[in-house]
Amino acid sequence: MLGHMLALFEAYGLWGLLVLAFAESSFFPIPPDLLLIPLCLSSPTKAMVYALLCTLASVAGGYLGYVLGKVIGQPLLYRFASARTVEKVESMFARYGAWAMFLAGLTPIPYKVFTISAGIFAMRVPPFILASLLGRGLRFFTEAILIMAIGEQAVNFIGNNFEWLTLLMALLAIGCYMLYKRGKFLGHLLDRGNAAVVAPLRERLAKINDTAYKTVGEWMAALGSGAFLTFFLADIIEDTLAQELHRSDVLATDIFKPYLGEGWLLLDKLFNEWTLLLLIVLLVCIWLRQGAYRRIRFLFISLLGSGAVLWSFSRLLAHSYLLSTGAVYTIGPLHYFIIDNLWASLAIVFFAGERPLMGGRIRSLLVGGALLLLLAAGRIAAGFRVSEILISYATAGLWAVVMWIIFLQKASRREKTI
Repeated sequence: MLGHMLALFEAYGLWGLLVLAFAESSFFPIPPDLLLIPLCLSSPTKAMVYALLCTLASVAGGYLGYVLGKVIGQPLLYRFASARTVEKVESMFARYGAWAMFLAGLTPIPYKVFTISAGIFAMRVPPFILASLLGRGLRFFTEAILIMAIGEQAVNFIGNNFEWLTLLMALLAIGCYMLYKRGKFLGHLLDRGNAAVVAPLRERLAKINDTAYKTVGEWMAALGSGAFLTFFLADIIEDTLAQELHRSDVLATDIFKPYLGEGWLLLDKLFNEWTLLLLIVLLVCIWLRQGAYRRIRFLFISLLGSGAVLWSFSRLLAHSYLLSTGAVYTIGPLHYFIIDNLWASLAIVFFAGERPLMGGRIRSLLVGGALLLLLAAGRIAAGFRVSEILISYATAGLWAVVMWIIFLQKASRREKTI
């Protein structure tokens, strides 16, 4: 599966690089260097731009790793690293503090181990972002500069000496730091640079509080997560599950269609965009009267986010269908595809939130599940495939998980939001 996804990222060039760099910093095992280097080789004049964008995407994904570490904690860290590696990371944080994040961008230890650890150790966000920018930037810009300098020979050089190269840069960084602490000449130069550049920059950054950093980080993490979900869904459905989905659709139609007569078509007509819009307006009016502004914000983020992921996924599949000569899974009318997705998102927000709505959590979940089953029955009666309905529901559910991790982990400490 990883090979399929890497090929999919590679097919989309710069966009694939950005999504891969984002995902690798928090949970994905494939390093972005595998795409950054070919892109730089294909257009050496743009190598520095590619390195910059890769750095920014990687830091944005790093913030998602930070949030995951804060929410899930050490059990997640041990999924990506051995106990010995975790001990090394803890030792680096204890000894170097924010410098550990800078070194994380250079060492062979996976960067996501450090981003998750930073969340576990409750590192402040501003130094986390600054150190990540410096560390990841040094790594990616070094690769870009080597490619600009020696061309294709850089590929073999980086491939054969990658670990030594990153360790050398890490040692140089530590050496400069030690000389700064103990050496008069270098310390004097760095102090002058600090007074001229770093101190004014630090004063400006100090005016931006942690909340602003976290808000920007949350939105970047949400956008990156949505983009990764798009590629993830397209990869698992495009080739791997195409034939299985077709067989499942035929089997499900043979089983359910005889029991879904003309009366069920009324459900298909009832669950339309106008009914959905009416319910959304009604909910917003009720929550406005209650002053539940966070619930309104979360509702629209859920609807817009899941709808955008599903639309992007459908466009990705359509593009793959045009490029591929093999069997690629295609979807029916996009209009109904997205409407079903929005109904599922609305049901998740309304019935599966923190505050039980139908007399208790279990009853609320049962009512929400029954609503989605009725919607599915109406769509099957109208001739839609079961797989299309399940993909719509799954996209809404995956996006809801992203929203909970990124946004609700903060809001739930202040008040129950949904």
